[in-house]
Amino acid sequence: SGSLFGLPPIPTDEEYCRRFDKSLEPHQLPKFDVAALQAVRFAELAMGAMADSNSNNQSRRSGSLLLALANASVLCLRDCVEEWVHPSLMFDIARTYFFHAIFRAHFDDMERYFKYRRVCLRHLAQLDGVPGAEKLLSAMSFQDSLAYMLHNSSEDGLPNIDGEIPRVSPPHDVEASKTTDAEKKYSISISPSRVASNPINQIWIQGTPIVLINEAAPPKSRVLDALACAIRSSLDEAKSRQTKEPTQSSRGKI
Repeated sequence: SGSLFGLPPIPTDEEYCRRFDKSLEPHQLPKFDVAALQAVRFAELAMGAMADSNSNNQSRRSGSLLLALANASVLCLRDCVEEWVHPSLMFDIARTYFFHAIFRAHFDDMERYFKYRRVCLRHLAQLDGVPGAEKLLSAMSFQDSLAYMLHNSSEDGLPNIDGEIPRVSPPHDVEASKTTDAEKKYSISISPSRVASNPINQIWIQGTPIVLINEAAPPKSRVLDALACAIRSSLDEAKSRQTKEPTQSSRGKI
């Protein structure tokens, strides 16, 4: 489930009601917000079914449950994506798309992995200052490192999804000054909007491990990002030995 990545728990309807200034009861919630909450809940249950299918002998039954839960989540997403939902749900919608990317990778459907991942990235671009954003970024970084390994660190032959799901545009204040010592040292911004809109991250997370260098990020997330960086760097070094070319530090070495 999402707890594997240290993601915050999904709010109950009662907890979500308390995010509004006025007093609300669960039955008074907008239907699009309810659909978004149901989408992420079904997706997290599907994550549990996927983990279960990998750990016991009833893989066929667990696989069927995974598909049923994932499809239920997709149906809920369709009910909420066309309408405005509360801004505090943006994180939950982002992680829902990330979970679906993982499901696609689980079924060896890498084209849909990259599509769901891109949609997640577009939502991540709106999560500056939102608690949990670093956790989701580190989870994506790790999952991307597995895709990076699967494709031998090469973008050759990858599906071109830009026509269907455009690359993430940079924020309006793209020239804003760096604020932390790490940002100044590596000449890079650690904000989710800058990471999501960075051209090198549109296929998979690359370059300086953003969460690792963020001292304010949760330790578990920094470790996960460090592991992703190590995977990318190892692949780059192995590839450079084969081609006798210098290792590309832009792939993640620090």
